[in-house]
Amino acid sequence: MSTARSVRLLLFAAALLSFVGSCVESKYPLSDEKTSKIDERLIGTWRGDVGPEGWQVEKSARAQNALDVTMPGTDATQKMLAFTTTIKSKRYMSVKGMDEAAKNASGGAGFSVLQYAFLDKDTVQVRGMEPNVIENAIANKTLEGEVKIERSRFLLIFTSETRTPIITAPPRAIARYLEAHADECYPAKTEAMLTWKRKK
Repeated sequence: MSTARSVRLLLFAAALLSFVGSCVESKYPLSDEKTSKIDERLIGTWRGDVGPEGWQVEKSARAQNALDVTMPGTDATQKMLAFTTTIKSKRYMSVKGMDEAAKNASGGAGFSVLQYAFLDKDTVQVRGMEPNVIENAIANKTLEGEVKIERSRFLLIFTSETRTPIITAPPRAIARYLEAHADECYPAKTEAMLTWKRKK
């Protein structure tokens, strides 16, 4: 399963997969094994507000200053590597599929930069980037990147198009962009959001 699909499952669960026509990928995480600081409040077992799936978060055994996120699925268990970062009091996690992360923990396409906020010590809200905002930033050269376009035909008549903005800017440039545009990238009212509740 691709990293993009894994992150969609992680964020929105099966019920919301149809909403996510595209996602945002980043070549680099906001922070890596050397620069990340683990947010230990995330460690534990969580359940999302959509679907029955649960998530186990623990310190990574594969990478320094990282978290392993494990999510059981109907086909196979999904494992993600996450680096946590704080920028101007806002918190982010850069997430990547474990198989891809094992090849290169600090690079390669496929990171998703998510924003999260604790509503209380046992409730955390996670948001995905708004693809249209990132695509416009790339077009306006506010943020370095490219847009991957994939087209598919079905019933020999209809054609669908999937647009995936890919951020190629280095971590410091992404951080500078988020300092100025975080609220646009992660709007308060969005369907690209999941609330986690800690299982006790």
